[in-house]
Amino acid sequence: MPTIQHAEIVLATTLRVPKDQRDQNLHYYDVRSDDDGQGIPCEVANFVFINHLCTIATNTELQIGEHGYILSKEEQYAIEDALYQKI
Repeated sequence: MPTIQHAEIVLATTLRVPKDQRDQNLHYYDVRSDDDGQGIPCEVANFVFINHLCTIATNTELQIGEHGYILSKEEQYAIEDALYQKI
């Protein structure tokens, strides 16, 4: 399974997951894509309004801070892998 901050990505979807349809045992985050429109994941946040790429769910809580978390190259690849694997 792909990981981010040592947490397994157990769900990745290009859709937004409504709060009433979320598994209570998982932690959900939006992923923002790059400003150049290339579809590169660049940031994880509690909510992304502009440039929403996907929604991920992890088995443990991420440390994203108040304004989101900038992804490393390895984490970008992990999210891309999760999307392509249709987790």
